[in-house]
Amino acid sequence: MGKAARTKRERQAENFGQQILPLPMLMFTLRRGLREFVVETGMHALEALLEEERTAACGTRYEHDGERTATRYGYAPGEVVLGGRRVRVKRPRVRSVDGEREIILPYWQQFSSEDPLNRDAVEKMVIGVSTRKYRRSLDTLPPELDERGISKSAVSRRLVAETEKQLD
Repeated sequence: MGKAARTKRERQAENFGQQILPLPMLMFTLRRGLREFVVETGMHALEALLEEERTAACGTRYEHDGERTATRYGYAPGEVVLGGRRVRVKRPRVRSVDGEREIILPYWQQFSSEDPLNRDAVEKMVIGVSTRKYRRSLDTLPPELDERGISKSAVSRRLVAETEKQLD
């Protein structure tokens, strides 16, 4: 059967893969690694989610609304737990209209919690990873992400705090 005799279904099947993941995106993914691509995409999704939550609290940017209860207040440095370590990100700030108190976004509070980080450290120590080898036990992140909380002393402090909490 020649090219002219191909059915419409066969042509659609060939184009299906190109519609899902275009060639430039595929090349980018293969060059940087799938894990880094997923982490970077997740960080952009987190930024969009926080910005959406801030818009819900404050209203649309540059829109005047006399009934709003909160206002945008720029960004502050913050950290979220990602892959057994803390990663620095920009935290969107929201303040009450009178400017007297900071309003914490619920998603920010959830993603910046240290609980998964402490549990991860305890689990790794229980299976035999030493504090010196903790960094090597973690998956790699893209180099542009500033990470911390993976030194042997930080891991040791988390281990002691979490085990004390469990004993109480």
